[in-house]
Amino acid sequence: MEKMAVSSTWRAALPALIIAILAIIGLYWPTLAGMATQWWHYETYAHGMLVVPIVLYMLWTRREKLATLQAHGAAPGLILLLLGSLVWLIADAAQVAVVQHFVAGILQAAIYTLLGWNIAWAIAVSSGLSPVRCAGGRGADSTPATGHRLVHR
Repeated sequence: MEKMAVSSTWRAALPALIIAILAIIGLYWPTLAGMATQWWHYETYAHGMLVVPIVLYMLWTRREKLATLQAHGAAPGLILLLLGSLVWLIADAAQVAVVQHFVAGILQAAIYTLLGWNIAWAIAVSSGLSPVRCAGGRGADSTPATGHRLVHR
């Protein structure tokens, strides 16, 4: 098996991302557990159980292309994290579960903050979270700055 070329910036960014994901899971556990309960008990939301495994599979199949991108922090992401957490806190106080489920947005903000725009975009496109076509003739299967293809056709 050939060794995959990994950008040196990933060596620092990946452990930080794992810690951030674990922290988000810990901090927002009641909301995440509530979402899973809805997925398990209500047929309308049962597809939610498939989202995480499908996204992980899609990312795994594109890991070589993602590994070539340079990971770099994005300070504006801290503002998004703060705003997302504030919105969640207000929704929690008001018991508005639909808004509390925005935890996925907080996770995306953490990815943007720790890995940068190019990787956050590539992950969103790879996982099907952004079906919008990019400007300049590039499809939704490429990163905005590099134009690297992420989806096999």
